[in-house]
Amino acid sequence: MIALFAALIAPFGGFFASGLKRALKLKDFSDSIPGHGGVADRFDCHMVISFFTYLYLTQIVYADEGCVEKVFDYILKLNDQDKY
Repeated sequence: MIALFAALIAPFGGFFASGLKRALKLKDFSDSIPGHGGVADRFDCHMVISFFTYLYLTQIVYADEGCVEKVFDYILKLNDQDKY
């Protein structure tokens, strides 16, 4: 799933960054890498894919893992004798 997203959708991060730079009338986000722009110019697609990867892993892959809310639900379901 991540590879499919990286191949089809992540390049649009570059298009978005280019549109943002044109709207701000900038050639590059910075000049830290001469001739290539800044770090954001080199990794704009990676920012999109890292956001998607985070959402995918937390909401789909590890969604059934234990969390604080589940622990509190189990505690509330205990009868009074089992709580102590």
